[in-house]
Amino acid sequence: MGDIVSSSSVFKVIHLSPNYLGTMAGCAADCSKLLEDLEDVTVLNGGEEGEEEEVGVDLKMLSVKLSDKMYSLRGRGGEQGLSVGTMLCGFERGGGGGIYYCDSEGNREKIRDYAAVGSGGDVAGGVMEAGLKRSPDGGVVMTDEDAESLIVKAVRTAAESDGFSGGYLQLYRITPKGWTRLLRGGPEDYYKTL
Repeated sequence: MGDIVSSSSVFKVIHLSPNYLGTMAGCAADCSKLLEDLEDVTVLNGGEEGEEEEVGVDLKMLSVKLSDKMYSLRGRGGEQGLSVGTMLCGFERGGGGGIYYCDSEGNREKIRDYAAVGSGGDVAGGVMEAGLKRSPDGGVVMTDEDAESLIVKAVRTAAESDGFSGGYLQLYRITPKGWTRLLRGGPEDYYKTL
């Protein structure tokens, strides 16, 4: 592999706050450092009934901050530079769920329905597109359970066809009240799930 060390033991989801998650594709060290820097931005304040709520920060702002940071770091980091493809996930203020994709070139894109990144992204994305149920207007209409099963199938298929994909599978559901981890397991658990 040369100068690259790969591992399937890395957990590729970072808990930024009770309401926001970040995903990792690329160099785990680059992704971890940049996403951990975002944790400092997610200021928490006590909400009603002991719940925590985000104040002074929203998903769009986090994505802008991250893409600006990566843009400013382009060309740094030695010969290889940064290698980051990350998604920021959560609920936006006054709106529904949101996913923003940010990469090491400073690109930022709001994702409409789904995204699959990393070396197995094309395979996983193909499985997702083939399995999505859409309404006549093009929107996605699936139960949470059907969507979760499709996601596991997409990740499992990518892991089987790509030596750099796989490792631990983590599945989360994000609602306006925050995220819940539904699954955390290794490759041997892919076939036992959902």
